[in-house]
Amino acid sequence: MTDSKIYQSLVCLDVYQGNRFIKFLQSPYFNKKELIAQLVIYLLECHRVEHEPDKLIFWATNQTSDYDDAAFRRLCNEAIELLEEFLTIEQLRSNKYLRSHLLLEGIDTYQVTALYKGTIRKAQQIKEDRINMTNLLFDFLIERDIRQIEQADSKRYEKSTLDILSNKLDTYYIIEKLRIYSLVYWQKSFLKEEYKIHLIDQILEFLKSDPFPNNYIINLYYHNLLMLVEPEKEEYFLEYKKLLLNYAVEFLPNEAFRLIYNAINYSIRKLNQGQRIFRREIWELYKFALESNILIDSKNFDHWDYRNIVTAALQENEYGWAREFIDKYKEYLEPDQRENAFHFNLALLNFYEKKYDEVVDLLNSVEYTDLTYNLNAKVLLIATYYELDEIDALESSLSSFKTYIYRKDIVSEDRRKLYNNYVSFLQKIIQNQGNQSKLIKLRQDVEQVKNIASKPWLLEKINELIGEKTQA
Repeated sequence: MTDSKIYQSLVCLDVYQGNRFIKFLQSPYFNKKELIAQLVIYLLECHRVEHEPDKLIFWATNQTSDYDDAAFRRLCNEAIELLEEFLTIEQLRSNKYLRSHLLLEGIDTYQVTALYKGTIRKAQQIKEDRINMTNLLFDFLIERDIRQIEQADSKRYEKSTLDILSNKLDTYYIIEKLRIYSLVYWQKSFLKEEYKIHLIDQILEFLKSDPFPNNYIINLYYHNLLMLVEPEKEEYFLEYKKLLLNYAVEFLPNEAFRLIYNAINYSIRKLNQGQRIFRREIWELYKFALESNILIDSKNFDHWDYRNIVTAALQENEYGWAREFIDKYKEYLEPDQRENAFHFNLALLNFYEKKYDEVVDLLNSVEYTDLTYNLNAKVLLIATYYELDEIDALESSLSSFKTYIYRKDIVSEDRRKLYNNYVSFLQKIIQNQGNQSKLIKLRQDVEQVKNIASKPWLLEKINELIGEKTQA
């Protein structure tokens, strides 16, 4: 039964949600079949004790008749329908805007005039702790509901609310248009899809006059789009970042981190174009997302963010901060990636700190189950042997690594080229030590080839041999 739709749905509920669902099923207002509640209790208990559920055992325990497969399937379908209703009610209870909108519609539909005044007052006092785009729509709908109720009562009808109603609709509509067009523009970088977004040109032209100077939500999404459309104008990025630092905490964590990540991606593209100043921007944006609890609360934090943050901090020589981060945020990593990510990033920190013996110990202390970590760990170990001047270990590692990337079927052709170039150029660096002209030519070759792992480090080693200092 573990592959059944009802079981797979129930295991998504936490303990508290499961208990509330049972109470929901035990209410005759929602459910008149006790057997459905018994089925849900049985399945949740099986999940709790990690026991395989058995439909025949359930039937024999709760029914006196012989097992009826068709009846059992109907029972499961009814349980699913009730679960869907329960989830709807859970969402309704958690959303004050939606609840207020439906209540206003209800008292208007049933003409419960005694509730008009109090319900309208409560609706006008609603304020969420964080901004939710859906609630901007409900904000408009509530204003419309209030106007509709007041319009029915000529004594309470106020014409002045029309501009408020219009402004709330404009706010929601413009923001959603900007969000959609930003997504379209972002997707253009990797998808060959053509979209026709009506009225976007008119909206952008309208926004040039700054018609909403005090609406930071519109201004934030507007500058996000300008940053994407005209990336060469860094003033748009700077204004967007300024708005982010001031107002990102006002949004729900998921949306807040999405907005921050847009700025991080912009900074990464600038960094890839050779603008090293954006390394600091990447670190500061990640640091802001962490310190304001946006990244963790958004539940988007994973081992890749963990590594990106460590790398950004190390590139800014923030070694103490990086060490504290590695230890503090280990617990938030996915269990199946935790040890891989922790040991690799700790090794990376020690590499930057030139504690090469510790790097070797850390990299050899864990079996990297993830392919990307495995490949990156091998690259880091090779670089460490080079720094330690352990030539035998270095040459052996280079040879075995090259064999590894060509034997592994799961290594893509692009990745194979990336790491093969790393091995090839490092071998040439070793072979041409002391030959200035060949090293200068080798540096030119490395600079021209795009697909190389650890390219900045390779250039740093070449420049050291030539006698020039460079920043990796």
